[in-house]
Amino acid sequence: MICEHRILAGDPASELLGLAAKLRADLIITGSHGHNFLSRLLVGSVSTRLLRKAGCSILVAPPLGAPELVKELPESSGRFAFYEWAERLEEFTRQNLWRRARLEVIDPEMGAQIAEDNVAFMGASFDPRDGRVHLMFGSRNGDRKQLTHSIGGVTAIQILRGRTSGSYLRIGHGRGQTLLTLAP
Repeated sequence: MICEHRILAGDPASELLGLAAKLRADLIITGSHGHNFLSRLLVGSVSTRLLRKAGCSILVAPPLGAPELVKELPESSGRFAFYEWAERLEEFTRQNLWRRARLEVIDPEMGAQIAEDNVAFMGASFDPRDGRVHLMFGSRNGDRKQLTHSIGGVTAIQILRGRTSGSYLRIGHGRGQTLLTLAP
């Protein structure tokens, strides 16, 4: 058995499939990020593309401490017009203040990255002057630690609510999107 380690650049699935074909590999071993159902639905996954297109066996290792998967699709969703964004984000903030949050940035070139996990949600706002959405996180205990995630080039805002799975805020931007998941 020969094992090779290589660093590739480009679309992960395409590059791995190309290398496997070139080397006539018998097996590709890959890891999984453990994205929730909604993330996989919105962007797909490298592991899924490898499973569907590879000409050899695939072994997908699950992540340690993977997040719990969403069991059902959200029951209601709303996609809003540009002029409603500021108002809808204020309403979303009032309804979800201090809930535990997870922030995923999903980019077709870089994949999905968890930017924040298990942080307290403090608010979301839209600034129409520069077209940016600002997501604020912090601490309730008065230590004044705060973090703002600023998203430019916003093209869509969507609020999703599940019966038992919590709430989601999806922000489309450029060719990617950012997904804020709030615990129930």
